[in-house]
Amino acid sequence: MGTDKRERQKQNRQLRLESAAKEQQREKTRRRALQIGGGIGAAVVLALLFAIFGGGDDDEAVSSDTTTAVADSSTIPTEPPVTTMAPAATVAPSEPITGETPCPDEDSPRVITFEQAPPMCIDPTKTYVATVTVALDDVEQAPLTIELDAAAAPETVNNFVTLARYHYFDGTVCHRAVPDFVVQCGDPTATGGGGPGYRFDDELPSSLDAYVRGAVAMANSGPGTNGSQFFFVTSDASSVRFGSPNYSVFGQVGDGLDTTLAAMAGLATASEEPSGLIQIVSVEITES
Repeated sequence: MGTDKRERQKQNRQLRLESAAKEQQREKTRRRALQIGGGIGAAVVLALLFAIFGGGDDDEAVSSDTTTAVADSSTIPTEPPVTTMAPAATVAPSEPITGETPCPDEDSPRVITFEQAPPMCIDPTKTYVATVTVALDDVEQAPLTIELDAAAAPETVNNFVTLARYHYFDGTVCHRAVPDFVVQCGDPTATGGGGPGYRFDDELPSSLDAYVRGAVAMANSGPGTNGSQFFFVTSDASSVRFGSPNYSVFGQVGDGLDTTLAAMAGLATASEEPSGLIQIVSVEITES
């Protein structure tokens, strides 16, 4: 009898340990689901939790395969582009800036809506480098750096630096990826139609030779329609597809060209919708 009792106690302890471990794993999954749902409404998060956990104790993997309709397009990067992708959770923006846009400082909150283009907030005689942290399907990649060319495109670099210092790009999704051509980013709505609320003039290169692999240029929907969307050129063969130099080149990828940018380009598809999530986690600017 004593042996049977000890055996039952041992079995009960084992069951409690297994139950505690399972509950801990569920709690981790719940927290992860809530993090994913940070930018989604509460009702959607609850629905997601119900789908994951259901009403019983059995683990169940649920998957879905949805396709976003894509319109026909040309090979030229345009703003707005032709594809859409659901945005990932982002840092909450502050109130829109109305009237004149002040130059940001170290304590500036995130802003994604402006009434006017920023004034000249940079010194075009200085050197500016953007360090871009990119996550692919939630896996953070090695930092990608962009050597900004303030001498060739001072207004464009000023715009990019100012938006970056307002944390405009933090958490945004690169919504378009065309094989052997471009990866397009910079839209906080990830719909292809978003922008900062203003437009500014072009600073165009003299020839198609500027569109080399790793070049960073503004997307647009015609002359003088630059906003916040930009693209990375991902192939040396891309230049012939632009037709004419209609896009302001303002930088060149340095570190990460053969690693992070190549990984981003690897998610390009014929439909132009990336096959996985390409998210800009943050953009940090240094000057010297």
